[in-house]
Amino acid sequence: MGLVVFLIMAGYFFWQRQVLPALFMSLIVVAVSERVLHSAYTFDGDELIINKGRFVRQRRIRVDEITNCRRMRTTFGLVHYLLLEYGAGHLETVEPAMEEEFIKELNKRLRTSTGRQSTANDENA
Repeated sequence: MGLVVFLIMAGYFFWQRQVLPALFMSLIVVAVSERVLHSAYTFDGDELIINKGRFVRQRRIRVDEITNCRRMRTTFGLVHYLLLEYGAGHLETVEPAMEEEFIKELNKRLRTSTGRQSTANDENA
């Protein structure tokens, strides 16, 4: 939704011949598109590898350090993501295309590595 707003604003600024704001909005559109299109979440052994595009460094989280996985919704339910809590109060957001399958795989790996199961709770932020 935010991507569409910035795209419309960029078009408007170009239409009004305001080059600097138009270029700034275009840069935001490119950055957000890059993140959305190139995000990937991979389980490799006992690690979750989080790759959020080419401009962001890859993160590795040990599965046995994950203590909670919550479903979060914001902006009238238009935006949803999973909030992972791991380690000593660290938080990481992930937006897998198939949330249910991601949660099932996470729970399966948690059971095999530590003998416990994470919970995915629905919350509104």
